[in-house]
Amino acid sequence: MKKLLAILLGVIIVFSLASCFEDTEKPSGDEEVNNQTLQQEENKEENKTESKDDKKQEDKKEDEGKPAEYAPTAWIKDNTSISFYLLYNENNPDVNQLLTFKILDGKAVLYSKKGEEEEMPITIYEETDEGIVVTQLLHIYDSHAAIVNEPNAEHHDLAKYLPQTGNVMATFGARAEKDSYKDKEITGTTEYLGRKCDVIEKDSGVTVQTTYLDKETGIILKSESVTGINDTESRHISCYVTAFEYGTVTEEDVTVDFSNYKVTYEGEENSASSTKTLSYFNDYLSGGEYTMEMKTTAEGMTVTMKTAFKGDMMYSESNMDGMKSVMVMRDGYQYIIENSSKMVLKTQVADNGAVMDMFAEEAANYEKAVASGETEYNGKSYDYEEFTVEGETVQYLFDGDELKFIKATVEGEEGVVEIISLEKGADSKLFEIPEDYQMIAY
Repeated sequence: MKKLLAILLGVIIVFSLASCFEDTEKPSGDEEVNNQTLQQEENKEENKTESKDDKKQEDKKEDEGKPAEYAPTAWIKDNTSISFYLLYNENNPDVNQLLTFKILDGKAVLYSKKGEEEEMPITIYEETDEGIVVTQLLHIYDSHAAIVNEPNAEHHDLAKYLPQTGNVMATFGARAEKDSYKDKEITGTTEYLGRKCDVIEKDSGVTVQTTYLDKETGIILKSESVTGINDTESRHISCYVTAFEYGTVTEEDVTVDFSNYKVTYEGEENSASSTKTLSYFNDYLSGGEYTMEMKTTAEGMTVTMKTAFKGDMMYSESNMDGMKSVMVMRDGYQYIIENSSKMVLKTQVADNGAVMDMFAEEAANYEKAVASGETEYNGKSYDYEEFTVEGETVQYLFDGDELKFIKATVEGEEGVVEIISLEKGADSKLFEIPEDYQMIAY
């Protein structure tokens, strides 16, 4: 949670980036009208000379050049293994995190491997009569913990549930969420990983983006972009599937030995939470999907923020002294959305560290408080717990069981975050990028 303060203190940078929109040239209203009128006249002339038979042939050809309809669950069979990167850095392979889903007999395990580190299971999904049970596995130094969530009664089929998870929607399954490639023209076909693929290539004049769509399942096997600026080229790879196989998963692949794990069951009263803060994290943040509204003061300016996390995606809506900014992080990019001008500033993100489940990264810091008791803040008494995180002090102030304030020092700056609301879950629509906005890529 200390990272929340760092994110809030960095909001000022987001507002300064958003100001770039003001200097971006846009076509004038008269130019747009003239262009539209000219295009309409040209289209009329073409339609006059086009026979009905020719038109039918054009329609048929156009339909053939678009990806076919498909079921979002088509990539899952009873025995499926798929390995993929959220983001791939060719220049520094050791920082890349390889994720692998292994699915067999109503059970799926998500594995993680970074660089030369050992592959570790991080999430278990299992079908039960009561619903899908999700277990989060935490590996912090030599400590291992497992948080078993209550069954999700709304879902009983992994084939329907997994495509909705953040790790799938943010990578190879992005098309299943919005079907955003449906109306784009296929520019070629090829074979990748031994599978037949449709190729969609888009050249903006600055960036050439190439996407490989699996013909059978419709998932994105690979998406890469090459940007050329001032005689220099940079290459970015995302939605990068490295293996896609059927029939290779064994029972051992989907069986996790819990003998070395400290197991916590959701709903158990403080079963494995030695502090109120850790218990609060268990209840709200452990699944990596939640929505929070908060307020803070940074460098003399008051900032109110709504943040939502879902898998490896983050939404941030900030209001600072009358200025509003909206930012989305997903697919290895940061998008600053300017609704008034209908423009989006797109920049590549070095890593998804700020988007990952903060609870999983910081839980070990909150197992034991260095101080606790009652304190007064703004004329009201609160229960508090104090922790030392990376050599700095963080206090959590509670009103009963409800977290109200976080007080901490980040990079020498004192900050106080007021928690306005916190709830489980996040609306998927928050992470969508408006398709009718002008995109400016840097």
